Amino acid sequence: MMPELIILSVVLVLSVVVHFFFWRDTKKRHGEFMKQLDALKDSLKQLEANDVEIDKMLDGAEDKMKVIDGRIEALRSVWFRNNKRTTIDN
Repeated sequence: MMPELIILSVVLVLSVVVHFFFWRDTKKRHGEFMKQLDALKDSLKQLEANDVEIDKMLDGAEDKMKVIDGRIEALRSVWFRNNKRTTIDN
């Protein structure tokens, strides 16, 4: 009976020691993953800020494009408004 108890206690102690090392390793990995997650969150915030800036730049370019289109249409209307002229008058 005594050898069985010794073997059982050794197995229990080894099991506790192994679980402790696995727990410590898991805790270290968790810390590393959390640091990586924080870095990814920071990168995502920067990308979102860049996206907002690019959207503002594109909106400004579209506004300028509309102004230029309006001016081009105004020039076309001035150039081609008198279509009833004959070729001799031109």
